[in-house]
Amino acid sequence: MLHPPRPRPLLALSAAIAVAGLVGCESDYEVTNDDGTGGAGRGAPDIEVVPGALDFGSVEAGQTHTLTTAIRNVGNATLQIHAFVLDGPDSFVIADDGLDRLLAPEEEVELSVTYAPVTSETATGTLFIESNDPEDERFPVALQATGLAPRIEITPNTWDMGDWEIGCETEVELRVRNVGSADLVVDDVSFEPTSPDMSLTPHALAGTVMVPGDQRSLFVRFAPTDTLDDAGYLYIDSNDPANPRAMATQTGRGHLGARLIDSYVQEGNNWTDILWVVDNSCSMDLEQASMAANFSAFLGIVQAADVDYHIAVVTTDSYTFRVGNGVRVIDPLTSDPETAFAAMVQVGTSGSGSEMGLKYGSEALTPPITDPGHTNENFLRDEAGLRVVFVSDEEDQSPNTVTSYVSFLQSLKINPEHVVLSAISGQNTGCSSAAGSADPAPRYESAVSSTGGISSSICDSDWIATLTDLAWASLSYQDTFQLTAQPVVESIEVYVNGVPIYVGWQYDGSLNAVIFDPDYIPDNGDQVDVAYNVLGVCGG
Repeated sequence: MLHPPRPRPLLALSAAIAVAGLVGCESDYEVTNDDGTGGAGRGAPDIEVVPGALDFGSVEAGQTHTLTTAIRNVGNATLQIHAFVLDGPDSFVIADDGLDRLLAPEEEVELSVTYAPVTSETATGTLFIESNDPEDERFPVALQATGLAPRIEITPNTWDMGDWEIGCETEVELRVRNVGSADLVVDDVSFEPTSPDMSLTPHALAGTVMVPGDQRSLFVRFAPTDTLDDAGYLYIDSNDPANPRAMATQTGRGHLGARLIDSYVQEGNNWTDILWVVDNSCSMDLEQASMAANFSAFLGIVQAADVDYHIAVVTTDSYTFRVGNGVRVIDPLTSDPETAFAAMVQVGTSGSGSEMGLKYGSEALTPPITDPGHTNENFLRDEAGLRVVFVSDEEDQSPNTVTSYVSFLQSLKINPEHVVLSAISGQNTGCSSAAGSADPAPRYESAVSSTGGISSSICDSDWIATLTDLAWASLSYQDTFQLTAQPVVESIEVYVNGVPIYVGWQYDGSLNAVIFDPDYIPDNGDQVDVAYNVLGVCGG
């Protein structure tokens, strides 16, 4: 039996028309643009992906496994592939260079995806194929794989043995565990102390094979013989591909007898550079106004403490310093600093909805923009402390990790403790009040916690209290001298340049520090000595 001939698909033409039929009859033709769209409305591309999911199975770290999936146009108009978007770990890699992105009806191409693990992992992801298919504009292909590798973990990775009287000793247990999915081979174990006071007890870990989940213990002993700080560095060499030489650090201190003297040299007293990073998205108008209106509470404290301050403002979508009253950096010589700050912080509400405070706060302090002749010059000073205050009712959406931004800002100072990050945000849980509402901001909270900064709720209507706390935080390191051991409070004696000081200071137990009153803060170069009896000898 004869079958009628199968209709041929219409051809896609660029700037041309294919005409079929007789003169006087209705034309049977279609116009298709270069991108596959347009036409008489009869044809449409239809994407088909086989297989629609890729399972790479288990792959050892250092090895690769490549799978392919076929992309076919089963429609009757040209299929244009716009992009391949991979949502998943970096161990998945697509090879789309030179791949034909325009597919005529019934035409297909093969896309290769490679899985290359570098550590132990359970990897899942999705490959999105974006095209002009009107029904599947973003076709998902599921990806899954398992990376097989050993992975070493030393717990605790860092450990402070504490401050011990000479003649006492203590010990810490270090747990070495294979948390990976393949056998861990321990090639060597070495210990490098700064003095014989720190030592590694005998062991037989080198040369052993640890199956996944296996755990062994090592012990580091500390017996101080002097008042110098001691440290020990444990190194374990293994076949962990991501961490072939793992390290754990132990520190400790010793003191003579029951009497201790902590000595300091005051440097950079009352020099502080303060950067405000203000959210300029659509929900921040009231908060900006509150900052501007109550800034005098902040400024009054730093002026009363005779702080040599630099103040600048950027937004969560720009690293360029804002201008207020013709200046970009407010300092003690700025006329009418309140008005200048008000102009700077009222940044408007038309900024990006993707608030990236950590990103732009860091970029604002990155050369060359801070170099002479650039917009953010004359702000950072080598001798000054650095304070960065983030103000936002949204979570930070910066692309990199919080640790990377904190590390960069701390690298701007010789002493990383001179960098303190604070935040006025929704804190960890979010908030809502008559003054407004805010989303949780755990990234900002993490940055604050890691640098000992101030965390305040943006929903608190009392901005005076918040700005007052931030003002005191701006000068805290200059008047605060932390002790190395817990003292008997009544035994504390304070000396400045060898002269005993009986007034103008107090001991803060929560900080374990002597804090000077504003009028008694030692000048730059002053020698500060704090003598005290240690609370608890050979305890613990």
